[in-house]
Amino acid sequence: MAWLISALLAITLGVLIYRLAVIQKDIKELTRLVDESISLGIPESIKTDISDKNLSRLIDLLNDELAHIREIKSECVAEDRGLKEAVMNIAHDLRTPLTAIYGNLDLLSKTDDPEERAKYIAAVENRVLAITHLTEELFEYTVISSSTAKETVTTDVRRILEDALIASYPIFTQKGISPDIKMPEEAVLCEVDPMSLSRVFGNIISNAAKYGENDFSVVMTENGRIVFSNHASGLNATDVGKLFDRFFTADPSRRSTGLGLSIAKTLVEQMGGTAKAEYSCGVLSILLQLPQK
Repeated sequence: MAWLISALLAITLGVLIYRLAVIQKDIKELTRLVDESISLGIPESIKTDISDKNLSRLIDLLNDELAHIREIKSECVAEDRGLKEAVMNIAHDLRTPLTAIYGNLDLLSKTDDPEERAKYIAAVENRVLAITHLTEELFEYTVISSSTAKETVTTDVRRILEDALIASYPIFTQKGISPDIKMPEEAVLCEVDPMSLSRVFGNIISNAAKYGENDFSVVMTENGRIVFSNHASGLNATDVGKLFDRFFTADPSRRSTGLGLSIAKTLVEQMGGTAKAEYSCGVLSILLQLPQK
């Protein structure tokens, strides 16, 4: 009987020793694969035929983390590229009016003609206003982006939208646009910050009036959903996907900071709502969903 027990113990010990050797080998292989993956700069998923269930589970967890690292790195690369493009755009937006200011001041210094001097002074003032507008929007975007959430109150958003449309009447008239407006007859109560929402509406309406094709419609429903639409045949799917990106302008030839819609989306999200863009048959739609109780 003793010899049988000894034999069983020997067999068990042999199996354990073999199993330990396999695990050690698998761990060494796993260590090599992790080092190799990390050394590539962009960590690749670990692929191996390790049979141990616990080590396989560990590999799955490592692959999940490596995928997360790849995602973060990709976002950082995109953010860095976006930051460089933003700096280039800002530099261009500043350099153009500054160059014009310098040129007009030079011409101003070379003439005594009152009419000529008035013309050059007016040109300088116009360029200074452009720079002021740019710096103000940059400052506002920085302040808004650094905030996390807005204090909201129950507000009739229909009234805020009406005020924004009335304020935009001059630009509608200038462009020959007759807005098509559909809103509920009763108050539409949502949880918003009134001043922030007024800025959101103003930015969206201004963007549509400036860059649309002489048409504009807005539809508000009782549940706080608002859709702004206008024809914009010059856009494509890529442009629409970037409309809310900071400093993006679909038409670089037009003077614009590209911050208007980005500010609008940020403010809506800080109030707990959502903002998105859709494009179909040449019509651009900005869709807002404002939070209600």
